[in-house]
Amino acid sequence: MCGGTITSIPELFFDEGTFWYNGHIVPIEPLLYKMLKVYVRRINCTVTRDSLWTHIYGHLLDGGPDPKIFDVQVSKIRKCFRHYNLPFELISVWGHGWVLRRKKDSR
Repeated sequence: MCGGTITSIPELFFDEGTFWYNGHIVPIEPLLYKMLKVYVRRINCTVTRDSLWTHIYGHLLDGGPDPKIFDVQVSKIRKCFRHYNLPFELISVWGHGWVLRRKKDSR
């Protein structure tokens, strides 16, 4: 259970739209940056599609794009993790959302 805790990961750093891992810039698109910040703050907790949508687009008067946009973006985040060999995985929780976890073989 997450209990509303907000967490951080020491080797990850976010600054002005730039994502850093262990001192190296990891180039990502602006939407992925916003999503990743939500996942990192809620590591090991399920993040729902609705909570992502509200966090990222909730301020828009027109309501923003279809929430299914996140499915494609999750795939891009996973590719980024693999490409840069980051020790994290984004796991689908069918019918609920996604969970960011540190890979079991890392640490």
